[in-house]
Amino acid sequence: PYENILEDINTNLTLIQDEMIENTATLDQETLNQLFQMTPYAYKTSIEDKQRLLKIPTLDLTCQFRIRVYEKTSM
Repeated sequence: PYENILEDINTNLTLIQDEMIENTATLDQETLNQLFQMTPYAYKTSIEDKQRLLKIPTLDLTCQFRIRVYEKTSM
């Protein structure tokens, strides 16, 4: 795992809300596999590592999302 760097975007819009949402969940094997299939890692991961993933019965996962709301700048 690695941490994604949160960078500011260059825009003419005004940031009016910036919120970080964090949640934890326990994923069963089927859900874990479905989530994995929705990521670029499904195409980049070796067959051996995919097989290791299929052997994990459950996984405790922390998800973090940053939601930013912008509005048009008045002229």
